[in-house]
Amino acid sequence: MRAKSSPMHPLSNRPGAMVGAAPPQCAGLTRAGRRCSITSTCKLTDAVTGRLAAAPLIRGGLYCAFHAQVLCTGPADIEDGVLVFLDLETTGLDIASADIVEIGVIAGDSGAVFSTVVRPEAPPPEGPTVHGIDNAELAEGPSFPEAFARMVAFLDFLVQSAVASDSESSSDEVAQPRIKDVPPRVILVGHNSFKFDFPMLLSQCKRCGMTLEVFTKWCYADTLGMCRCTDACLHVGCLKLQCWLRVVGDEQPLRAHRALDDAVALRRVLNYVAGSLGVRPLPLVRPMAVELDPVATDAQLSVVLGL
Repeated sequence: MRAKSSPMHPLSNRPGAMVGAAPPQCAGLTRAGRRCSITSTCKLTDAVTGRLAAAPLIRGGLYCAFHAQVLCTGPADIEDGVLVFLDLETTGLDIASADIVEIGVIAGDSGAVFSTVVRPEAPPPEGPTVHGIDNAELAEGPSFPEAFARMVAFLDFLVQSAVASDSESSSDEVAQPRIKDVPPRVILVGHNSFKFDFPMLLSQCKRCGMTLEVFTKWCYADTLGMCRCTDACLHVGCLKLQCWLRVVGDEQPLRAHRALDDAVALRRVLNYVAGSLGVRPLPLVRPMAVELDPVATDAQLSVVLGL
């Protein structure tokens, strides 16, 4: 039975739910650990997007636009898994309006890779961009729905290709590989992915009118928490992926701000941390993995996107 997260839209946080009550206030915390002061009456706007910070609160959400939490999850019960490292490049940091322009994925064990640029919905502006990918290259890429369908097919292929030694083979027979009786679940792994990469994928699918059902097949893990917990013994002193990559050793330099390169870097870092702790990558990640609560996530997306 799938674990459900707590309700995301209590009646008390809906405009007009309590006559004379204080306006709904964001439940998020600032970096100083204090509760966010933005309420539904706040007129503050995002300097980059011009979006009203209180918009999600006005629609009945628990958080302002700066603290909006889209990914709603519950504990995952995983017997076996395929680690898949993912990174995205986007036109901006606002999950409600930015477009994904590149997807990079690498399998943890086999090293199989999937990478594609994505043609953005709106024509990209001329000149330097946040992601640094040439506009001519983006123009040749598939649309997001096509690119996402290819990524899903790649992940399905990884699961279908998972094999195990036939433990029932006799000693005088050559063990033949066989498809596992219970297919492993894909565990998508990203760095700071609970805050950005996974919500960005969900948001882009929602904005394109695509179903979120496929997201329930996968589990999710964020190495940001792993780095925070293991830094005490590995002494990196920083949670950024680039800082952790420096302790891995002399490796071939990777291109900055390219999705596949960052996914490869994350794979290197996780393998290094697992080796330093004397465990394999999958047992290290499995306790951190969660699965999607599709109902709560869809409700949160609708609030954040104003749908």
